[in-house]
Amino acid sequence: MARKISILFLLILLSFKLEAQSSEWMKAGMPFHAIDIRCIYNDTLNNALYISGTILATPTATYLNERLCKYDGLAWSAIGGVIGGQIMSVVNYNGDLIVAGPFNSINGISLFSIAKFDGTNWYPMGNFDVEVTKLKVINSDLYAMGYFNSVDGIPAKRIAKWNGSTWSDVHGFVADTMDGHITDIEIFKGNTYVCGNFSNSTLNINHLSVYKGGSWQNVGGGIIGSWTDLTKMTTYKNELYIAGQILKPDGNVGHMIQKWNDTIWSEVGGSVQDLNEGYGFCAIRDMLVYNNELYIAGGFGYTGHIPATFIAKWDGLKWCGLATKDLFTMGTGAQVGNAVGFYNDTLFLGIGNDTLNGISTNRVLKYIAGNYTDTCSIDFTGVKQLPFENGIIIYPNPATNEISIELTLTETNNTFIEIKNILGQTVKKITNDFSPGKNNIEIDISDLPKGLYFVQLQNINNTYCKKLVRQ
Repeated sequence: MARKISILFLLILLSFKLEAQSSEWMKAGMPFHAIDIRCIYNDTLNNALYISGTILATPTATYLNERLCKYDGLAWSAIGGVIGGQIMSVVNYNGDLIVAGPFNSINGISLFSIAKFDGTNWYPMGNFDVEVTKLKVINSDLYAMGYFNSVDGIPAKRIAKWNGSTWSDVHGFVADTMDGHITDIEIFKGNTYVCGNFSNSTLNINHLSVYKGGSWQNVGGGIIGSWTDLTKMTTYKNELYIAGQILKPDGNVGHMIQKWNDTIWSEVGGSVQDLNEGYGFCAIRDMLVYNNELYIAGGFGYTGHIPATFIAKWDGLKWCGLATKDLFTMGTGAQVGNAVGFYNDTLFLGIGNDTLNGISTNRVLKYIAGNYTDTCSIDFTGVKQLPFENGIIIYPNPATNEISIELTLTETNNTFIEIKNILGQTVKKITNDFSPGKNNIEIDISDLPKGLYFVQLQNINNTYCKKLVRQ
């Protein structure tokens, strides 16, 4: 009897654990079999959510009959018959649904790579020579981006603009590489920015360019690295955010994300880290602004050095995670967040793996925990990240027992040093008698647990911050 009670108690604990792990997320209820999610789009004009990618009617259905899925808040439906590829991008333009991707036909109608749906029928939207992979509506114009070189016989390299009746070139965009592509466009402070995987050696353009003063130009030195592939741009709090595959070890300011204020590049709150909290290969695949917060999804494990598996949000001051590692460790498929979107104030996430705690999700989840966030980083307000040679010099770093801090001060009024953990809690505070000029401070850190810390110098004028690893 005691053994039965123990087993029953254990089962209750296990069921509680599973419920706790999924208390923030649940399957969205999409009834169709998703292989790959590429886009989650909130059609605010028609109050509908669209999800696209490689989506089949059933697990055994043919790949020659893929679906565009629609959710109206009550029920799911599907627009079928996509042949030759998948729908990668969806927008509403002047009341019509416009889709793009590497497909050849929809519902038996020959439609190469871009098409219009009026709610009943599909129509062509132009004759592109190579595929369109991304659509975006800005003001009254629809922009198409991808690998193409022309549309309707008009030269338009990688990007074209539709004004409601005709396609046109966008400022004669130039790029060297034949296989390069544009993935996004943003109008920032009146200038046109495009990003993707392209270059122009003559203009020193690398993966990002701005049309300013009548010509395409380099943006602050560009994004460095042969593995760079930019996916998204958005304007947030009067700065331009760029995201994708950006490697800090290649010499970039940020890792996977950074921001531009029309003058200089800045890191975004400690950047984004891989699953091992390092600056290795990972990626941001989607990014959007909702209710004055910036959301990102991708194949990462940390943001601002706090756990944030595959999805996180940034409020301009700090990063917060919205899930735990355990949430995404079950099922088959890539462990990644592919797309993110909101519908009726509910957050939807397209994921790479197919189950959540053993329950089939069809690779679409929704967030059900309100404004809950499991972990948040320190507040980066006023914190200025400085290069090694210009800011606080800390050595050794990583360190085991003791560190030396070198700093040069022109003002010593109200000067102190704090060491903070990743939760922003002060674990040490040094209030030595600092003097103008060069200072050298020895600090014992042998009593600190192993991990990441922030060494913050503050005086009456500025706050400076550098990372410290206690090993």
